[in-house]
Amino acid sequence: MTRETAMIRIFIFVFIILFFLGCQNCIICPSSKVEGAKTTTVQTETDKKPEVQVEAAKPEKPNVQVAQAKTPQNKSKSGKKNKKISKQEQELETKKFQGERIKELRFELKKTPLFEKWYYSLAEERVRQIYYAAKLLLVESESKKLFAFDGKTGIIQWVYTLPESLDFRPEIVKDRLYFLAMAKLYTLDKSTGSLLKQTELNFIPSSPLCIGDKYIYLGAWDNFLYALDKEDGSVAWRYRIDGIVQGQPVVSDGLLFFPGTDQKIYAINAESGYSLNDWGKESRYETRAANVAGIHAESNPPSLYIGSVDYNFYSLNRVNGDLRWKFESGGEIRYKPYQTAKTIYFSAEMIEKKTLFYGLDIQNGDLKTTVENGILFFFVGQFHDFIVRNDKKIVAVSRGNQKQSLYDFKEFDYFVSNPEESNLGFIATKDAFIFAVEEK
Repeated sequence: MTRETAMIRIFIFVFIILFFLGCQNCIICPSSKVEGAKTTTVQTETDKKPEVQVEAAKPEKPNVQVAQAKTPQNKSKSGKKNKKISKQEQELETKKFQGERIKELRFELKKTPLFEKWYYSLAEERVRQIYYAAKLLLVESESKKLFAFDGKTGIIQWVYTLPESLDFRPEIVKDRLYFLAMAKLYTLDKSTGSLLKQTELNFIPSSPLCIGDKYIYLGAWDNFLYALDKEDGSVAWRYRIDGIVQGQPVVSDGLLFFPGTDQKIYAINAESGYSLNDWGKESRYETRAANVAGIHAESNPPSLYIGSVDYNFYSLNRVNGDLRWKFESGGEIRYKPYQTAKTIYFSAEMIEKKTLFYGLDIQNGDLKTTVENGILFFFVGQFHDFIVRNDKKIVAVSRGNQKQSLYDFKEFDYFVSNPEESNLGFIATKDAFIFAVEEK
């Protein structure tokens, strides 16, 4: 058998096998190429069908939008009814919230030795700050309103719409209320809240007001202390220093005392603005750093009390400016002190934002008590002096043995009183729930 013959036989054998198996994918059979092409075409069409279906689905979107548009129309048909219900529900929800809120606050108050004298809620208001002076509780709201409450009864006396937020705390002397707002001095009638006078200042105030018999005193950022006529607000005179007057001045026995950031405490004639030859060194007492805290004056003994950024708390003889005593606090003193019967309180800012609140004997400066993280004197209770810490806890210091007790007031944001008024304090929340409290 030749090689050619063998190859022919093998070819015939393979052909016969493929013929009977009917292989459609064999590359030898021409028909398989056609079928394969058809299969490829079907697969391609099948793969494209989802794309065609997606494109066909796009016109349906307007129908969906129409369906969505019908919903507001259905609502609008009953819109008035729904609006009335919604308003009623909102009022009920507000009353419900106020009821629950006052229960919550009263529950927290019962955990302390303080008792509620009266309560008031300023609906839909937010408190910016509260002040207490001359038996009036003044509540400044974020909506720029000033509410005046009778401190004893809690009855609103009047409401005044403020032009701007207050720059410093208001001051009340006799039948007049004075405050600063955006470099303007306002005078209101204390009883009615009506505006009596408005004076535009040609300087920017840097300190709270001090109200004297004839003049209104305040510092300015132009290095002057100004004396304004109480009747017409005009500048009567001004006194220049090498720094800024930021702490509140004080008037006592015809003398005006004020602190300066130029490391001096000044005493001048309150009527004329002239320096005093017989007070301190050229009418001033020198400290070792800036003085930004307000000054407190006392008659018995005749003395001044002021803290300084130089870490010292000073007591000066009010008559001649001599040093009575000083206390080294270990921190910067930036706020006006508070005096009770026999104790002078102040806060000192230590390193790393830590504060210490000191209570010193007013006569000799001896340390009586120290409250860690204390920042504010709250009020004089029946048995304790109450001090606010920076974590909204209140420390009750026994006036008998100086023992301290701690109470949580985390629900409250504002604390105020007049240290000269015994057993009456005021607390408030930012959402305008206001309480007058006392210790029993």
